[in-house]
Amino acid sequence: QILPSRDRAGRLILCHQGHTATSSPRVNIQVVLYLWTVLSEDIETQKHGFTIIFSAGESLLQDREHLSEIMAAANEGIPLRTSAVHIALPNTPVF
Repeated sequence: QILPSRDRAGRLILCHQGHTATSSPRVNIQVVLYLWTVLSEDIETQKHGFTIIFSAGESLLQDREHLSEIMAAANEGIPLRTSAVHIALPNTPVF
């Protein structure tokens, strides 16, 4: 979801809490593309980029190489400038 407030630099904040098991990959991709479209319509976001807060679940953290591939592919394919990425980790140890 796109948060209603901006960060200190005036960038919009996109909060991504991971995909749910009940939705299909197609629906997940549609949601992400819709959010990118909404972000790209903002003039300030076009100039300064946006901030993303990504909540990584335990299952995704088990496969760290897959996570880095997803982040690299998203960074190459996104039509916007990602200014900051914050990854929220679960409180339980993964190792």
